[in-house]
Amino acid sequence: DVANAQQRADVEEMLVILNGLYPQAQPPEAITGSPEEAEAPVQRMLGVIEAVTDAELFAGRDLKELAGHLATEAAGTCALYRAGNDAVALEGMFAIGELYVRYLADFLDFMVPEVHEEAYEVINGITGLESESAEDDDDEDEDEEAQALDADLAGSCMELQEALEEAYEALGG
Repeated sequence: DVANAQQRADVEEMLVILNGLYPQAQPPEAITGSPEEAEAPVQRMLGVIEAVTDAELFAGRDLKELAGHLATEAAGTCALYRAGNDAVALEGMFAIGELYVRYLADFLDFMVPEVHEEAYEVINGITGLESESAEDDDDEDEDEEAQALDADLAGSCMELQEALEEAYEALGG
């Protein structure tokens, strides 16, 4: 067992609370009470599990570390593009892009908009992923930018990696 007695007891306590809120695996036909009541015990339980596993289970908790992690992932993705393995590299771009638009995009757009613009342009241009606050632009240059991204995927990926490294530094890394 990796968890100590107190950690096991804490998780068991949270599971008892959650079992009271959700007595079966499937939600009931009519949910009674507020599903938000489960948030506190789940957050507490995740904290214990993170301590036991020495892992971050919520990607948005430490934005500096997330930016650094995404820069590292981008390095591997760019190597795949350089090697001509575009299909696998695209999977990497989607993984990076999902985390970026979900957790980093809005914050970086506020804190370091020029860095965000660089990263977001590549992510959106290659994957089509959009942040929730993305403005609907009918920019005439978008088609030309998309063609430029497609023409040099490895170079565009390197731009993304550099932007993510800049984001990491801007966040205190």
